[in-house]
Amino acid sequence: MTVSTLNAKTALEPLRSPIVYSLAKLEAHPLTAVHGPRFVALLGSWDLVSARERQLTDAITRALARVDGADELLDALVDAVVAALLVASGNKRGGALWKQFLGSKTPAQLKRPILGDELEHVRSWIAWLASSTIAVLKELAARAADVVKNSDDAVEALRNAEDALLVFRLTGERRAWVDEANAVRKSTFGDISKLPHEPAGAGLPVDFGDGFFPHDSHKATALTLATAKARIKALQALLDSAKKDLVDLEAEEAELKKEAATESVLLDEVVVAEKAAQDANERLAALRKKAGK
Repeated sequence: MTVSTLNAKTALEPLRSPIVYSLAKLEAHPLTAVHGPRFVALLGSWDLVSARERQLTDAITRALARVDGADELLDALVDAVVAALLVASGNKRGGALWKQFLGSKTPAQLKRPILGDELEHVRSWIAWLASSTIAVLKELAARAADVVKNSDDAVEALRNAEDALLVFRLTGERRAWVDEANAVRKSTFGDISKLPHEPAGAGLPVDFGDGFFPHDSHKATALTLATAKARIKALQALLDSAKKDLVDLEAEEAELKKEAATESVLLDEVVVAEKAAQDANERLAALRKKAGK
């Protein structure tokens, strides 16, 4: 038998168990207890690596929270610009200025992404707001620049946090620990396998070293099957939750499309009504002028 190689892609917790198993077996036999300290050291370094991984995953969670916070500020800016556009246009939607800032999107559609396209769309507003001759828009220029910079910083922080975890797992401390654990396991197996051929190990079976490392015995296979079933159950629960989220998101998207369609119809009606009112006012002014003659 040869010692199996621990997979660096495996989660940290399952990688600890083979080390604990070997340590317990080594400490229990007088001829192998001398190898125990190396496994004790591995468990100590595992604690440090595990703590570091938690720090890095927590950093990603914090970065995600920062992104959400930046998105909230970005949404608030969109609302402020929309309000300013309505003030500047006499509460009219759909004019040239409205289309310049929002294009064919409604405010709800523009705010739908978490940063992403919304951030890139709003980025173009900074120059327009700064050069605007309309006071209610121009006064939002500095705020827009700050909000966009804050969003950029949040996106960069998330990218850096994700990159740090990736490096940690692929080439950093985590990978170094796995490589060290594999080296210690193989070196120890080699030393123990020599004992049956030495005077001190007289009478030991030739496969003496095999029992110090977990291997694919019938019991191990049964344990693996149980673990696999548990993982499948957990993954199924995640899948069911993801499906529910998908249904909720699709329903939300359908509602947004419905609102957008309704808003578009109302906007058309407003334009028609405003044109009719303008025509009526012009007709009334003409009649008054004629009557006054």
